[in-house]
Formats: sequence, C-alpha cells, structure tokens
Amino acid sequence: MKKQRRNFSLVCLLLLSLGVSSFSIAESRAIDEDFFKSIRLEAEQSSPNAQYNLGLLYYWMNYYENAREWFEKAAEQGLAQAQFSLGVMYDQGRGVPQNDAKAFEWYEKAAQQGDVDAQLSLGVMYMIGQGVAQNKATAKELFKQACDNGDKTGCNNYRLLMNGLAE
Repeated sequence: MKKQRRNFSLVCLLLLSLGVSSFSIAESRAIDEDFFKSIRLEAEQSSPNAQYNLGLLYYWMNYYENAREWFEKAAEQGLAQAQFSLGVMYDQGRGVPQNDAKAFEWYEKAAQQGDVDAQLSLGVMYMIGQGVAQNKATAKELFKQACDNGDKTGCNNYRLLMNGLAE
C-alpha cells in the first residue's frame, strides 16, 4: 500500500506540474480502476491519509461534493492538509457555498498544526480583513511563521509588512 501511496503522490505532482486541474479516471492511464478502488477501500477503513487522497482524486475530477465528504472525514481526524483543502473549498466556493467564516475556521486549524499554505491563507485573510477583522499584526505573525517554515512567499509578505509597504 505504501508503494501505491507513493505512486499516487507522483501522479498528483505530475498532474499539477502539467497544469492539469481535472481529469477522468478513464482518461488517465496512471490511475487505473484497481488503484482507485484500493484507495477507496483504505479510506473507508478510516485512514485519514487515504481519505485525503481520495478527496484529491474527486476534487481533480470536479466531483466537489465527494471531495468535501472525504476531506471532512480526514480533517475531523486532524489531518492538516485536509483541513487546508476544506478551507480552500469554502474560500473559493467549490462544491460548497462560499463562506469566509468556514474558510477561516479550517485554515486556522491547519495553520495551528504548522501547515504553511494555511498560515499564508490565514495571513492574507487577516491582512485584508476577509471573514475576520483586519489585523496586520496578526497577519505579520502568520507570515513570519510561514517564513520560519521555509516559505519564500511568507518571507516576502512578512518583509512587506515589516517595511510598511502593505499598508
């Protein structure tokens, strides 16, 4: 199963690098029906990583309701990537009504676990006052956390706020 997870991750990275945002299982030779079934079986056995991976598959196939269902299951078990993904869905209104408060809630949970993407997204929400009272000091702290975790965008945003350029 570990080899299948690694293969799945490689397929996902390849698709992202090619700019593929949606595909069908039938069109993809890299993801066959047996592989999909094995991920689903593992997800149904409450594996948060498999639930998240299945959510990603559904998301990329534009089955957002199914994606949300599996992301929620993984997020409720504390998987930061799934929490961040739910934040994105609510932030963008994909498969759910757009809801800044829910996006904030999920980003915050993931950010508290050190998820860099969530720290950045939450920082932006604080910086512009999206779904939360504008607070540039908190935004700066979140960008610093992302920077400390090695994220260049976090470093750039932190420097902009430090130098007063994002006022």
